[in-house]
Amino acid sequence: MGGDQGNGLALAILIVMVLMVLGGVALFAFAGRLLARKLAPPRRRLVMVPMALAGAGLGWLLVIWTFYQSSWSPPPRLHLATAPGFDAPVVIFLKDPRAPRTVE
Repeated sequence: MGGDQGNGLALAILIVMVLMVLGGVALFAFAGRLLARKLAPPRRRLVMVPMALAGAGLGWLLVIWTFYQSSWSPPPRLHLATAPGFDAPVVIFLKDPRAPRTVE
């Protein structure tokens, strides 16, 4: 096994992600149960299931917000405008050290 090599961290992140989604499901299902406590059991399930699905969705959004921040704000796209008839095989980028953004 020769060391962790990030597998332990990946496993810990996976466990936390699953717990975040399941926590959202449990919290919203409990809230749905509280909202429908005076209803008959079949109707109570009709309230609890959509609430649990909403909790799963919000839990997944929390996972994305926590672990995948770059998906909310993707890097800017680079658009090149060339003169008509430009067909050179090589393009040279000049870097401006004062520019606030870098080309990736």
